[in-house]
Amino acid sequence: MTRSDRLYEESRFIRKAANEGKTTIEIMKMLSLSVAQIKYRVETRYSAGIARSILNKLEKNDGKGREKENKVVKKSTKKSLVVDTSALGKKGAFEFIMTYSSVILIVDVVRELEKRKTSAGVLGRNVRKLLAESAKDNDGKKFKIEIAKVVSNYTDENLLNFCKGKDVILYTADNAMATMARAYEIEYVLAEDAQQEDEELEDITTVETEIEEAEIWETVAKETEETKIEELVTSKDIKHLLQDIQSNFIVGQIEEDKKSSVSNVSVVGKNLVLTLPLTYKIAYIVLQKEVVKKPLVGNTIKLEKSDVILVMTYSEVKHNGLCIARYEITDIRPENHAIYLGANKISDANQIELLHFSKEAKREIRNYFSLVRSK
Repeated sequence: MTRSDRLYEESRFIRKAANEGKTTIEIMKMLSLSVAQIKYRVETRYSAGIARSILNKLEKNDGKGREKENKVVKKSTKKSLVVDTSALGKKGAFEFIMTYSSVILIVDVVRELEKRKTSAGVLGRNVRKLLAESAKDNDGKKFKIEIAKVVSNYTDENLLNFCKGKDVILYTADNAMATMARAYEIEYVLAEDAQQEDEELEDITTVETEIEEAEIWETVAKETEETKIEELVTSKDIKHLLQDIQSNFIVGQIEEDKKSSVSNVSVVGKNLVLTLPLTYKIAYIVLQKEVVKKPLVGNTIKLEKSDVILVMTYSEVKHNGLCIARYEITDIRPENHAIYLGANKISDANQIELLHFSKEAKREIRNYFSLVRSK
């Protein structure tokens, strides 16, 4: 390994370790480096903004608790931060917000966040994180939800009116709003991307970001999961099944290529992800060349072209047992990402052995069949 390669690998390790909460001393021991050498690797490998963020993180891990994003933060973290939706479209916005001990969300903004929680990329991820943290704050010690006086049909004007005359800081990425805030003598922070990473580094962290996003979405959506599943029972997935179940056993015919979408599948970044439901009423098995794919973290599975998804539902009333719909992934996109291949009907556990799946897949089907019949 050349010296350049070694410095590159060490700089990546330092950044990852800092994000995991490792202290400077711990990293020194791991890499046999001095403080000056650690600083050199960070500052020469990354841009000034990223390097400062990493070094601040290390200092915080060391127990010094320094938050030095900019002079405004250092001066005013004791004030309440009033969040505008536009700020959440910037990288690092959520982390910036969490440095404040008091955060105010007006109801109009909460409604906007609700509409944008399924957005892709930075905006959607920051919105879901913020809503999740706010939901956890049952006592309202950090997050205050306020009702702003309605002075206009526009949220921006209601937000500015709310801030006017209060000892708060407005956090926005909207240049026009920031300009109006100055007219009202409202202190504000103009949101900017905290990190401008090169494409190479973005590729390194893509999968981790997707899993993180999926886990946060699970937290935000948990309360409505049961409702979604009930609606799914009458959705097109089940309609496909009912159309196919004409005989007592195994409906195996492959229909003409029929573009379809599988419930609980969404696009995260550049990847297609299946979020496994938190109920026994429906279950999924993902097969990659007959091998069952397992979740990497939490309850999410990254999908690839040619993967086959088995969607399993059980109902004594609708189809007298277990139904297994089969889909093949053909595209990485939100809609029409799969071809519907047909369905199988299982009314007895012994019939599972006759299915044309691997032993591992049959075992998963058998486990689910036993579970739902015991309910």
